[in-house]
This record gives sequence, C-alpha cells and structure tokens, in this order.
Amino acid sequence: MRILACKEFIGKVIAVYHRYDDSENKWIVIPCDENGNVPDNIRIPNKDEIYAQIAFQEQFYNGVLVEDKNHGII
Repeated sequence: MRILACKEFIGKVIAVYHRYDDSENKWIVIPCDENGNVPDNIRIPNKDEIYAQIAFQEQFYNGVLVEDKNHGII
C-alpha cells in the first residue's frame, strides 16, 4: 500500500481541542465542498467519539474540546 501526501484539503472545523499545558490547539476537521457543505456520506462525530479518536495523541496533555454554546460542537 502506498500512502501519498495530500496537497490540498477542503474541510470544515467542527471542534477545537485546546491544550492547557501547551501552546498548540488542534483543529478537528471533516471534509466539505467549497461552499462548506458536508457530503451525505460523512457523519459528524459527537464529543465522546472525538475524544476517543484523539485519546492516544492527547494522553500526554491536559485539554478540552471547545464548543459553541448555541450549537454544541463548533
């Protein structure tokens, strides 16, 4: 299997993981078209699913998913 680097990606930020003990925030991004529409075959993960997917990388940091108070995850 050959893995190639992506030259361009159009996506929508659905959440931000804010690290308390590091200067980097991590964007959680899903694919979308140029108008910001998410394809029907893409399911937006909930907060628990995002935490599960980033747990290995973020186990060494303290942080939280930043949410939009009106719409749940950003």
